[in-house]
Amino acid sequence: MRTYKAALIKEQEVKFVVINISDFVIDNVAECNSIITTASTDFSNPLIFLAGKNLFGQFVYRGVRDDILNFLSRFNYDDFQWKRIVFDND
Repeated sequence: MRTYKAALIKEQEVKFVVINISDFVIDNVAECNSIITTASTDFSNPLIFLAGKNLFGQFVYRGVRDDILNFLSRFNYDDFQWKRIVFDND
């Protein structure tokens, strides 16, 4: 069973997911890529983005599409409607 704190977003007919992750994970590229791969399967959506604070305390995003990363950069943590989403993969 996997649990995510995530925001489901639809902007200009594009659906994507922003997942809040532990601050110490956001700077670990390999761990971020692993989370994105797993979450893409769980959410049946290849557009997964991660959000967390980096080592300098700045709220940052990780993902594969620069246009969406640029869009997300305009938002703060409290701007999202975070939900606890559980996947039972057994």
